[in-house]
Amino acid sequence: MAIWAIGLVGLELCWSAYDDDFPTVTSEPLLENTSSCVDRMFTLIGLDYATEGKKAPQFARSFAALGVRVDLQRSQCGSIVVGHTDARKEELTACIDSILADGSMTAKEAEKLRGRLVFFEGFTLG
Repeated sequence: MAIWAIGLVGLELCWSAYDDDFPTVTSEPLLENTSSCVDRMFTLIGLDYATEGKKAPQFARSFAALGVRVDLQRSQCGSIVVGHTDARKEELTACIDSILADGSMTAKEAEKLRGRLVFFEGFTLG
């Protein structure tokens, strides 16, 4: 959380943090500046991080982070849509289908299903 706080307070970044993920949002005129600030801060504190590939996506109006899709395409109209990624939906559906096909579940499967449902509900209802 210290890295998140440094970015939030010191650099006034609009970002979140979970473990080692830092989803960041910015306006188009500030894309390069924001990217540079994050890059330089991570370098300055010695954080080893991805600079290319799947783990280092470019800024976009719609992006996935931590199993959630954030759609900012209508943000200038006051609308931001947050929902589950297709992969999360498919994973939950497959888990439930498997349990229904078996007609029963183990305690471990029930615990796993509960975790997925809690995650799903948390992002559905806030």
